[in-house]
Amino acid sequence: MRPSWTENLSDSTLEDVVRWQDENTAWYKELRLKINQLMDSKLANHIGSDEYKMNRKLANEEAEECKRRRRILVEEIMNRGYQLKQLRAHTHSLA
Repeated sequence: MRPSWTENLSDSTLEDVVRWQDENTAWYKELRLKINQLMDSKLANHIGSDEYKMNRKLANEEAEECKRRRRILVEEIMNRGYQLKQLRAHTHSLA
């Protein structure tokens, strides 16, 4: 299931961002399982080629969205880590 999402992470806490990253990782695992099950159904002739292609296209679109979100979340976490490191260095130099 696609986790909740906001495009604007600036008002979110680091804990929120990390939680969304965890949810996104779980979503990616679900998508991989879904794709594997889809392939198994196709190989076992439980679904036809047209149904397989349609569902595979949808699954690929979901996977691309999941990857996009991952890139955004990782970048946000890295930026916040850098900012925290800079703040700590600045505070330490003032002491």
